[in-house]
This record gives sequence, structure tokens and C-alpha cells, in this order.
Amino acid sequence: MPSDPQHAPGSRAPESATEPGDVAVTFSATVEDVVAAYQRHHWALFRSRKTLVALVATLSIVALALAILIGDDPMAVAVILLASLLGGLALPPIMIRWRVPVVARRIYAQQRGLHDEIRVHADAFGIGVRSATVEGRTPWSHYLRWREDRRVILLYQSDALFQFIPKRVLSEAEIATLRGLAAAAGLRPPCAAPGRD
Repeated sequence: MPSDPQHAPGSRAPESATEPGDVAVTFSATVEDVVAAYQRHHWALFRSRKTLVALVATLSIVALALAILIGDDPMAVAVILLASLLGGLALPPIMIRWRVPVVARRIYAQQRGLHDEIRVHADAFGIGVRSATVEGRTPWSHYLRWREDRRVILLYQSDALFQFIPKRVLSEAEIATLRGLAAAAGLRPPCAAPGRD
């Protein structure tokens, strides 16, 4: 879930000026930004090796149980096996496309901090955030990985906790700088660990 960044003891707050090699943007997240972040997060979950193995194993067991119940008709058994596997594999993308946006819109409506204007400042030390209600800095060492798609960049502090920056507020140069900062900090890049991204 997206987080409102917390102030780490002893950390410095985001600065008002940036140095060369830093990224500083100010934006207000839109409901579309939150939907994009949750969809990217759930696509990564669905595409993980563990999820796919568990899904195929579960679907195979269900399909085999149905096939045993059907009995001696090999064509019916083949159709049930194929339909179960294809239907089960199609369900997560349908959920991500249609259900996740409904949930993300509800979260946006509930989480008032997402409506505030936010200033994000990334440098070699970490990511600082300042809004009307939150001011803090998260060092790069607290992040595990990052992911991105054409709409959003996600920065993960755990498998479930992420912060996001909409790409609509970043220039191509700022996106490249942010990638460089994450890589220099040792964050795992997208798809660097098959089965995890």
C-alpha cells in the first residue's frame, strides 16, 4: 500500500534547493496516479514465480478433481482441464484491470494525505518528502527495490509497503537520474530477480 513517509529519527528533511544529480518535484497525486500505482503493484504480484506456480498448481488440482468426477469421456476431461487452466489464468488480469481500480479509488477517497501537495526530493542519501502534514526522509538503505511502468515509479520498503512517484510529473532526465540514484544505492532494478518482480 502507498505510504505517507515517516520521519526517521536523526534524518534531515527535504531541502528547498537541489544539487546537480538530485531530483525535486512538487505534485498532488490524482486518483489516476493511485490507480496506476496499485495496478503496477498487483501486476508484479501476479507475475511473480511463486504466485504463478501456486495458481497453476491449484488450478491443476481443481481441474483433475473435476476430470475424475466426469469419468470416462477423454474429450470432456481435456475440455475441462483446458478451460480450468485458461479461465484461472485469465482471472487475475481481469481483476487487476477492473477490480483493483475500484479498490484504489476507495483508498484515495479514504487516505486524506494522498490529496495534499507533496514535494519529493531524491538525492544520494535517500528520498525526502514534505507536505502540509508530513515531513521526513527515508534513506536508500530502507528501500528493497523499485519498479516502474509507463505511468508510475514504485519504491518498496517491504513487499507490501511502497511509495510512488507519477511519471507525469518527471522529465525524462529526472526519470534517468532517479534510476541512477536507485542503482547507485544498490536497489534491485525491475526484473533483476526473476520471480520477485
